[in-house]
Amino acid sequence: MSIDNEPATADAAPYAEIVHAAFGQVLRRDRIDPYADFFDLGGQSLQAVEVALELRRRTGIAVDLDLLFTCRRPVDVAAHLARHAPSARETPMSPTEERLLFSDRLHPGSPLYCVPVRYRFAGDVDAEALRAALQDLVDRHEALRTCFTPDGRRLVRSAAALPWTVVDLSGEEPARAAAEARRYVAEEARRPVPTDVPPLARACLVTEPGDRAVLLLTLHHLIADQHSLDLLDRQLQQSYGDRVGLVRDLPPLRRRGLAGRPDAAAARAHWRGQLAGLGGQMALPADRPRPDVVGPAGEVVTAPVDAALVARLTELAAACAASEFMVLLAAYAAFLARVAAPGGAAHAPEVVVGAPLGGRTADDEDTVGMFVNVLPVRVRVGPDTTFRQLVTQVRGQVSAALAYQWTPLQELVADATAAAGAAGHPLTQVSISHVDDRAWHWAPAGATAARDVLSTGTAKYELLWTVTTGATAATSALEAAADLFTRGRAEELHGRLLADLARLSAAPDAPVAATLSIPETPPAPVASAPSAASAPSRPVGRVPGGHTRQPADRPVHELVAQRARAYPEAVAVRHGGKSLRYGELDAAAAGLAGHLVEAGVRPGERVAVAAERGADAVTAFLAVLRAGAAYVPVDVAQPPARSRTILRDSGVRLALCQPGAQEHVPTGVPTVDLAAALAGAADRPAPPPVPVTVRHPAYVMYTSGSTGTPKGVVVPHEAILRLVPRSNFLSLHPEDVVAHLSNTAFDAATLEVWGALCAGATLAVVPRDVALSPHRMGRFLADTGVSVMFTTNALLNAIVAHVPDAFAGLRVLLIGGDQYALEPVRRMLAAGAPQHLVNAYGPTENTTFSAAHEVTAADLDRGVLPIGGAIDGTYLRVLDDRLAPVAPGGTGELYVGGQGLADGYVGDPGRTGAAFVADPYAVEPGARLYRTGDLVRLLPDGGVVFLGRRDDQVKVSGFRVELGEVERVLGDCPGVGEGAVLAVAGADAVELVAVLTGPADPGEVREFLRANLPAYMVPARCHRVRRLPTTNNGKVDRPALLAELGRAAAPAPDPAPTPAGVASVDPVAAGLADIWRDLLGVADVAADSHFFALGGTSIKALHLVGAVHRRFGVDLRIVTVFRRPAFADLAREIAGLAGTERRGHGDGPGRP
Repeated sequence: MSIDNEPATADAAPYAEIVHAAFGQVLRRDRIDPYADFFDLGGQSLQAVEVALELRRRTGIAVDLDLLFTCRRPVDVAAHLARHAPSARETPMSPTEERLLFSDRLHPGSPLYCVPVRYRFAGDVDAEALRAALQDLVDRHEALRTCFTPDGRRLVRSAAALPWTVVDLSGEEPARAAAEARRYVAEEARRPVPTDVPPLARACLVTEPGDRAVLLLTLHHLIADQHSLDLLDRQLQQSYGDRVGLVRDLPPLRRRGLAGRPDAAAARAHWRGQLAGLGGQMALPADRPRPDVVGPAGEVVTAPVDAALVARLTELAAACAASEFMVLLAAYAAFLARVAAPGGAAHAPEVVVGAPLGGRTADDEDTVGMFVNVLPVRVRVGPDTTFRQLVTQVRGQVSAALAYQWTPLQELVADATAAAGAAGHPLTQVSISHVDDRAWHWAPAGATAARDVLSTGTAKYELLWTVTTGATAATSALEAAADLFTRGRAEELHGRLLADLARLSAAPDAPVAATLSIPETPPAPVASAPSAASAPSRPVGRVPGGHTRQPADRPVHELVAQRARAYPEAVAVRHGGKSLRYGELDAAAAGLAGHLVEAGVRPGERVAVAAERGADAVTAFLAVLRAGAAYVPVDVAQPPARSRTILRDSGVRLALCQPGAQEHVPTGVPTVDLAAALAGAADRPAPPPVPVTVRHPAYVMYTSGSTGTPKGVVVPHEAILRLVPRSNFLSLHPEDVVAHLSNTAFDAATLEVWGALCAGATLAVVPRDVALSPHRMGRFLADTGVSVMFTTNALLNAIVAHVPDAFAGLRVLLIGGDQYALEPVRRMLAAGAPQHLVNAYGPTENTTFSAAHEVTAADLDRGVLPIGGAIDGTYLRVLDDRLAPVAPGGTGELYVGGQGLADGYVGDPGRTGAAFVADPYAVEPGARLYRTGDLVRLLPDGGVVFLGRRDDQVKVSGFRVELGEVERVLGDCPGVGEGAVLAVAGADAVELVAVLTGPADPGEVREFLRANLPAYMVPARCHRVRRLPTTNNGKVDRPALLAELGRAAAPAPDPAPTPAGVASVDPVAAGLADIWRDLLGVADVAADSHFFALGGTSIKALHLVGAVHRRFGVDLRIVTVFRRPAFADLAREIAGLAGTERRGHGDGPGRP
């Protein structure tokens, strides 16, 4: 239909940007008020003519040279151009065009879908003939005269002028001309192509000295796919040759085929079967956390492909009766299965790759346009699948997809997935392209040429691999989304991809998993950690260390005794306003050790210490070590029954108890009143020295057990001494004051107590009431002069929320023990940062810490806090489930080794053997690794980023909690039928939630759990349900249970006014409600209505944006619809935009 007689404003918007650019160019102004008079802006008569000529060039409209004397304001000029634009007809968009237009408008102002084709000429080039030949293409092909209006209509103009620019550098010095040409072409390639004024293309010719020239033809992907580029190239050469004397007749133009295809029902059935049971997004090895919307910026890395490798690929394709594209896709799938393997697996069982399929029939072969449909190809990579079998599988998948290639991608994506997919590509995170240019050459006489497509610095997918095969060489390019990947990671992945391609093609009959599991170099342990202010005079940075630390030669208590002899008057422990000096501590510990020996304690036995953190507990620990025994710390705040279970399991010889703690000791174990024993300990003679080596056990610490019973970790002296007093992540000195905040039964106490005492520093005990008050904690740190402190992330968040500068006076703050939240860290650093902030990681089985990373501003910008590299005396390995090393960027399970390893678990050789395994890559015989069960990503610098767990273990307030142990106690509660415990992420920390069936009262259940579990293991909430959902194999379906809890916990929405009720006070809401009703086919819209819940899709979001533009005259971004899908939120956004428009236009006409 013709639209010539529509109101002038209907199509003026597309011309507004052109007019703004023309005014700005001639008047040399960056900002042009659309309602300002041209002459008031400083325009002159000659400049008015220049603007008119520029508008002619940009639009192809026959603009009168005196136009600006009658239409002086930009808004009036745009309206005039709209009225005099060539006639147009509206045509339906194809599904591919709808999808691409939606993606383009999701990132406005981006060159994401620019296709810049570069021709480099050597010889005589006729510029005017080239311009005319390009205009011939515009005149010939409907697609090049097509545009897409802001409200989502597809218009085909009867005529359009191709924007053409000539930059003459032929008179410049050759080197300077070449550099300027490269700069200009690169900038031009990245300049967006508007979609609302045809043609969606432009061309520029840059001439250089020596008969050299560069033609850059930039098209929008909406009007051209790869087939179109080849077609345009042939016809450009024919038309140009005609004009310079080499005549060719163009073949008759065939009409554009219809978008619809037969067998729609069969196609839908095929794709439903193909995608049934498909999992979530692939876990690509990104450097940065996934944002709400992955932006269009990209990193592109290229490399040549060896000719011998190309020959092998061609030969393999022929042998498999497949195309080279199929072989490349199979290799890409194998590579992705390796790098995107879920948590520690050697390979992902399947991957999905977006495959560009032609989308053309025979009738479309000579038609320029965007026909390509990118459809998901699902590739399964089994443990024994050979590469040849994989190629055959891909051949079948692609062949089947070709039969149903006209099914629009958006039809394959459920609406909810489409809504979530605004941040990425729900079915096509990754894609592949193969360009075969072997037959290309420039035929017209007078010049030779080379052709390529330039990068625009954008990424259409999270990863896009393109292989271009030319007549003499082949190149490979990997395009990576910059929001997810650094350039270094893109280069590393590209190198691995090409290496994998070579290895797979060289051994097509070997299992893919085995071929890609062979390390190219012997695996090295993860690098050492960065130093964190080890000494005030030593620079912070990476230092030698890791597994190279020299073994300790004296046990812990001898090192403390040495400090006591050197600094007898120095304060060792400050507690409750009292100070215990090193000489006093040494004497008291010696006397108490004599008491223990007299009581029958022998070297190698275990002694319980049931006392709160403080001077008494510290003295007791030291005394036990001097007696040659190992101490077992008891958390006196936990239920006594659990303590008794622990002490029975540990087989303690006796127990040192503070008053009131005897109930924690099982019957039959002798107890000693700690306070009474210490009263005269300093006067008691020390026992004869007991021979103790660094391999003797120093303590046994209990952690939560997956079987429902706590497990005791036996830690030797050597493991403590590789941690303190100096390491590459922390060095302590006599002038330091170390906060003792940790529970004695929590292994962070190891660092606090022995770090301070082995260094001759002061241990400042934090009272319980202070630890529970952020304000009192802040005052305590300042008053006591604490310089070094460890805190869990959960406690850090709580303190910073109230006293953000609480840690400003510290030299070193170590954090860890939980998943971190970045915002509290940012707030703390802004309010008053410690000198050094260290993110530390480690399991009890490797003595407190294994890795550390000093936090920097760059970490916060990236949104990721690595746990770093190995500390001294430790090495890390990241291995998959076959114990093969994971390459940088990959995900695997973290294994730790070195001098920090525990001996194992008390009385449980089976569990010890399963957790502490032989190091398959060790040089020294007998070396062991502890398998942490933690999933990490290996960084290129050797550091690691914590991702989560392979099992049901969680961290709560820094403590390891096995959900199985809590569930066992929950199952023992009277009235509970079945029970499950979930870990739910809160705003600042993880909390446990118990779900149960049966008649038990949730309040009584919590009381039962409090009586049998430590406080940190007691669920914060209990919910009763009729039944627990289960998976197909009969296990509790935790995701389904979480979703059910979320629905139950969500408050019922308040009754919202109907659109009619809103209209009386809010015309924007009333108008938006009308749009929603028309677009979504619903009768009622409430304030809390959700666009996608009511049937909105990505394409409907595109139409919504157009309708809002027509109704309110504002440019609503598509991304805003995804970020603010609730009706009331979206109405507020539109109202805000409308208000901004009115304020910005001053005395301009009113807006609807």
